[in-house]
Amino acid sequence: MYFHFQTLRKYTASLLNTFNEIEVQTRQTDGKLFSKYVPIQFSNKEKSEIMNQLNENQIFSGNSQVLPRMILTFDGLEFAPDRGKNKFLKINTEFKGHKYSFQFDSVPYNFNYTVIAQARGMNEASIIIEQVLAYFNPTYCLRIRELPIDGIDPTSITLDLNSTDIEQQSFDDYSTNIVTIRFSLTLRGNIYPAIKDQEVIKQIQMFIYGEDLIDMDIKDNVVTSNKKIKAQKDDVITYDKDGLNHNKKFDTKPIIKDIIFKDDYLKCIYEDRDTHLENCEFFWEINGKKAKSNKQSFKININLNQFNVKCYMIDEDGNQSETFEKTIKKY
Repeated sequence: MYFHFQTLRKYTASLLNTFNEIEVQTRQTDGKLFSKYVPIQFSNKEKSEIMNQLNENQIFSGNSQVLPRMILTFDGLEFAPDRGKNKFLKINTEFKGHKYSFQFDSVPYNFNYTVIAQARGMNEASIIIEQVLAYFNPTYCLRIRELPIDGIDPTSITLDLNSTDIEQQSFDDYSTNIVTIRFSLTLRGNIYPAIKDQEVIKQIQMFIYGEDLIDMDIKDNVVTSNKKIKAQKDDVITYDKDGLNHNKKFDTKPIIKDIIFKDDYLKCIYEDRDTHLENCEFFWEINGKKAKSNKQSFKININLNQFNVKCYMIDEDGNQSETFEKTIKKY
């Protein structure tokens, strides 16, 4: 079954949106303050160093469009057993006509990201650091719509700041420093299984003897009690949309499905319809010769390549099957 909730894409987009509002101010040569938002982009780890994408002339020319900049990288994910959930819990249940739609609960995973910011000088770097750290006290909550289901509110996702590392690189020829800041982040996310459909239970049958039963009505998938009844042996107690139906006799006779022959053994394949695990007796007739066994497998010694077999069975409640007849060909 194909399914794809675009979980990683949604988490990454939410982080890009969160860090897209970092703003710095620099003083121009004319003394005026210049404000700009620090651009951020998503990149793989190999291209995460902004310095690797630019030459020195671009970096130190004073072009405000080059630095500061930020890059978001995805570093991997890992199972989070400390946030383990009941894997059999059904969520997002919905009735659609005669079908029941549901989804098992999500599997907790930690998604690891790194935000790399580079700026000219410690002044720009400190502005970025203060604005980022102010988000976390000690965590930050993201509201993300994880599933494309109507009526489901966005999920509160916790974002942890694990560490903040600062590295300075001096360029004496240009009398300036390039400051690289790495923010290590963990997003406590979820991986959701597929949404499944199954038929709604329309009827329940119970085989009960000698007990007082509560008559129940089923309406709009809600069961309500009514009156007491008395069940007899082999009665079928049926609950459906019209309520309880009683005193329908159920045919509990076993049914022989087939007879197979292998390695000198005849085997009776049957269905015991009263669902009991019980001892049965098997009555065989092989080319007119009769035999009896208390097991469904019966060993015979016969030199014929073809012979006729008849069999019927009786369970311990006295229910007798119809006689099953078959011609066996050994080769």
